[in-house]
Amino acid sequence: METGKLDRRLSGVDATMVVISDMIGSGIFFTTGYVALNIPDGEWILIAWLFGGLLALLGAISYAEMAAMLPEAGGEYVYLRKALGPLAGFLSGWASLFIGFSAPIAIGGLGFSTYMEAFLPGFASTKLLEFQGFSLLSGNAIAALVILVLAMIHLAGRSTDKRVQLILTLVKLLAFGGFIVAGFAALKAPAVMAETASVEALTLTGFFAGVVPITFSYSGWNASSYLAGEIKNPGRNLPFSLITGTLIVTFIYFLMNVIYVQTLPIEKLKGLEAVAAEAVKTLWGDAGSQWISGVIAVSILGALFSLLFIGPRVIYAMARHSLLPSIAGRVRREVPAGAIVFLSVIATVLVLSGNLRDLLQFAGFILVLFSFLAVLSVIILRFRFPDLERPYRVWLYPLPPLLFCSFSVYLMYASFVFKPQATLAGLLLVALGIPYYFFKSRREQKGHEA
Repeated sequence: METGKLDRRLSGVDATMVVISDMIGSGIFFTTGYVALNIPDGEWILIAWLFGGLLALLGAISYAEMAAMLPEAGGEYVYLRKALGPLAGFLSGWASLFIGFSAPIAIGGLGFSTYMEAFLPGFASTKLLEFQGFSLLSGNAIAALVILVLAMIHLAGRSTDKRVQLILTLVKLLAFGGFIVAGFAALKAPAVMAETASVEALTLTGFFAGVVPITFSYSGWNASSYLAGEIKNPGRNLPFSLITGTLIVTFIYFLMNVIYVQTLPIEKLKGLEAVAAEAVKTLWGDAGSQWISGVIAVSILGALFSLLFIGPRVIYAMARHSLLPSIAGRVRREVPAGAIVFLSVIATVLVLSGNLRDLLQFAGFILVLFSFLAVLSVIILRFRFPDLERPYRVWLYPLPPLLFCSFSVYLMYASFVFKPQATLAGLLLVALGIPYYFFKSRREQKGHEA
C-alpha cells in the first residue's frame, strides 16, 4: 500500500449525501417505540423528534466552524486533540472505533440480513455451523459478506465510492419519499394522537430520557467532518453539508413520526420495536410488510456504506499519530485503504461473534459525551487560538454551542438516572483506553530516543 495524504476529491453534494445516508439508518423504524415509554403523548413525541433535530442542528452549526478551520480527516478526534490535548483526542477516537463505528457496522450488517428474511425465508435463519455451543447462522455469514463487499467497493478508490454513495442515498430518499407520500394519502383516522395518556405524567427528566434514544437516530449529523481532509473548498462545502444534511433528515423524521402517531395508539406504541412495520400493517395490511422490509434493508445498506466511508478516516488519523498500527495509516488509490481493512476486520469479527446488543446499550451516553466535548471545543479554541483563520464562524456565537452543551449535560444526567449500569459500562470502556494510550505513547517516545 502507498503512504501519503488523502486528496480533496469530494464536492459539497457528495459530503451532504454522506451526512444524509449516515444519519438515516434503521433507528427511525423502531426508536419511537422506546421514546413512547418515557413520553406517553403523541404530540410531545413529535416535539421530542423536533427537539432532537434542533440539537443535531446546533451541533452541526458548531462543528462547521471547527471543520472549516481544521479541515483534516478524523472529525472530533482532531478537534479534541487540538483543544484539550492528545489524550482527549485519543479517547474520542477509541470510543469511535468500538462504539461509534465497528459495532454499528456489525449491527447494520445483521439488520440487513434480518430484514431480507421477509423476501427470502431462511435467508438469515439457516444454521450453517454448530460447534461446542457456537452456532453460525446464515444471517451472520451474509452480514459479514455484505460488510466485506462494501469495503471492497471503498478500496476501489477514486470516484467509485462516492458514486455508489450517491446512488444508495438517492434510492433511500426516493424510498422514504414514497413511504411518506403513501402514508399521508392512506391516513384515515385524523386524531389517534388524542387517544394518548395524560401529559401530566410527563416530567422534564422523562422528556430528556425519551430524547436519548432519538439521539441514536440523529447520530451522523457530523459525518462530513470526518471527511474534511478530502472535501473541496472545505470553508464553504463543510458547513453546507453539515447544516443542509441535518435539516433534510429532521424534516423526513418529523413526517415519518406524524404517520406513526396518527396511525398507532400510544399504548400500542409503548416499547414497540417494529414501529414502521406495524404502521404499514395498519395502513395497508400484510401486503405492505415486504415493501417496508425492503425500504429498511436499503436504508441500512446505505448507512453501512457511509459508516465504512467515514469510520476509516478516524482510524487513519490516529494511525498517522502512531496511536494505532502503522498499516492503518496507509493510503492507496486516494482512500485510506489500511484503515478500511482494519475497521472491516473488527466489524466482521463482531458480526461472527453475534453478541453485539450489550455493546450498543451504553453507546448513547458515550456518543453524547464526546459530542458535548467536541462542541465545547468551539469555545475553548476561540480562547486558545483566537488568531486561527476561521472561514466559517458559528451563527449567533456563543448561543448554539452553549445551548448544545447545556442540553447534552441534561441528556447525560437523564441517561444516568434511567440506565446507570449501562452508563457506567460505557465509561469503563472509555477508561480502558487510557492505559493503552500511555503504553503507546511511551513506546513511541522510546523509539524516538533510540
